[in-house]
Amino acid sequence: MNLRFAASAGMLAGLFLTAVVFGLVAVERPAQAHPLGNFTANHLTRLTVAKGSLELHYVLDLAEIPTVALDHSISAEGRPNAPQYAAWAAAHATAIVPQLELAADGTRLTLTPEQSALATRPGAAGLRTIYFTADYRAVLPAHTRALTYFDRTEAGHL
Repeated sequence: MNLRFAASAGMLAGLFLTAVVFGLVAVERPAQAHPLGNFTANHLTRLTVAKGSLELHYVLDLAEIPTVALDHSISAEGRPNAPQYAAWAAAHATAIVPQLELAADGTRLTLTPEQSALATRPGAAGLRTIYFTADYRAVLPAHTRALTYFDRTEAGHL
């Protein structure tokens, strides 16, 4: 198979510049890159069942690029301060309740937000990542036989 590639000088310069930028990013802080990729929004839930109640611990771990986008949605200059982050965390904890679908024996349970927190961590290329947590509680009916849970947050994100 014989393949040919033709490129203009501008295209080659653009490719070279891209390679240099990626090289600098990789050299600057390779150990601090987000482990699942710089574009990901990772989340997990831990459910703890106790007599009469259920605790739900939710985590959202945003990589560098989603963090930049979120920072700009919170603050025009893209550098939110602690009170802005705290306000966003409290609002987000409430906003995602409908997307955390928890049911006991087929009946949807009401999740009540109890606390939320947001921390930033160093990421690749001098960017930050966000680690958001929220805790919820639900009343668990007596004699519950089956729990179902669906996390529908961050739909459309990798």
